[in-house]
Amino acid sequence: MFREAYNISSKDYLILSHGDFLPSSNKKLLLRSFSHFLNINPLARLVLVRLPKDENYLAEIRREVRRLDIQDATRIITNTSGISDENLRDAYYAADVCVFPSVEESTGIPVLQAWAAGKPVIASQCDVHDYLIENAEECGLKFDPSTYDASQELLRKILKLYGDHQLSRSVSQNGHSRVLRQYQFSTIEKKLEFIYQRAEENLEKTRGKASSDEFRFYPKPQQN
Repeated sequence: MFREAYNISSKDYLILSHGDFLPSSNKKLLLRSFSHFLNINPLARLVLVRLPKDENYLAEIRREVRRLDIQDATRIITNTSGISDENLRDAYYAADVCVFPSVEESTGIPVLQAWAAGKPVIASQCDVHDYLIENAEECGLKFDPSTYDASQELLRKILKLYGDHQLSRSVSQNGHSRVLRQYQFSTIEKKLEFIYQRAEENLEKTRGKASSDEFRFYPKPQQN
């Protein structure tokens, strides 16, 4: 349904990037990598989806798409109706690979969403992504966005998954298993409960120590 709605054939190789339209999202780098991939695979399609937080940057992205002459193969979805929860879910399920090139991340939720949909992931090296994707090629592929040839490195990762179906299936399955094992609401609830319990215990210990120290260093004056 998603592919039909955005004129993407079932034969097209769909790259999805879900993330904020901000300079830190590094979408220009993805556009450059995609333009080279499109020369190799004319059936490649790129979908960028999220509400814009920086209208000026979004305008830059649109200009870059035109400069690279990839507008026929690129879909930019920013309207509210276009990124409803249902539509976003369909976008993930329609994708062949999900790419997250940002130079910094706050939550890593898009990676978890891709895993939940059973999709292979390519992500930049940053604190959040490094935490989620600990081992190379287990749950996803990573690249360094800070190098001078970062767009070429990202292109190589895309080509690797595109050309190696076994690897693509493997990272998809491993990511899906991990999100079911570690990031279900019930699992997160138990982890949070444990964290809160430990925090309360540590707070009580700190209060007890503070009271003891206060008594030792500031004894009450004796009454005459």
